[in-house]
Amino acid sequence: MVFGREFKAVVALLASCFLTACGTSTLDSAVGSLPAKSNATAAGLTSGPELPVYKIGARTKLKITVFKEEDLSGVYSTDASGRFALPLIGEVKANGLSARELETEVTTRLKGRYLVDPKVTVVVENYTPFYTMGEVKRVGEHQFQEGLNVVGAVAIAGGYTPRGNTRYVYIRRVGEDKEREVPVATSVYIYPGDTIRIPERYF
Repeated sequence: MVFGREFKAVVALLASCFLTACGTSTLDSAVGSLPAKSNATAAGLTSGPELPVYKIGARTKLKITVFKEEDLSGVYSTDASGRFALPLIGEVKANGLSARELETEVTTRLKGRYLVDPKVTVVVENYTPFYTMGEVKRVGEHQFQEGLNVVGAVAIAGGYTPRGNTRYVYIRRVGEDKEREVPVATSVYIYPGDTIRIPERYF
C-alpha cells in the first residue's frame, strides 16, 4: 500500500511538471511570434535593415570638425552647386559625396601641405529639402529627415487631399528629367532634393 501511494505521488508530480512546462512553452511561443513594431516604423519614417547612403547636395548644412584645429572646424553650408569654402584649402566640391567621402576628400587636401595627420569628421546637420506637389494639403518645400520614406513624406506634407491617390505617387530625383511611378509603401525611400507629385485619383 505504501508503494502504491508513493507511485501515485510520483505520477502526480510528473504530470504537474509536464503541464507547467507545456504551458510555459506554449506561452513563450505565442509571445515570440508577435511581430515587433518600433515607433519609427509605425510613423512611416524607417524601413528595412539599413538606411540608404545619402549624398550631399545644394543647401546642405555640414558640421566639420578637424581634431585640435579650431580655426578649421565649424558649420558650413553648400551653395546651389553643392560647393563650400574651407580655410586653407579653399573651395570644396561636396555635391554627390557622402559624409564619409567628404571626410576623405578634406583629409587628403589638408594632409602633408597643411597638417601632418589630420583627423576630420563630417556630420550632415541638414540635407537638401524635398518637395511635394499635387494632391497633398501642404505643397512646397519640406525639411528632409534621414530614413524618410513615401508614407512619411506624405504625412509631413499634411496628408492627402480628398482627391489624392493613395496607391502610388511620382518621384523625380535630383539630376533626372523624368518622373518614376512608385507605390505608396514604407519600402520606398525618399532622397534629399526629391520632388514628389501626388496624382489625383479617379472614382
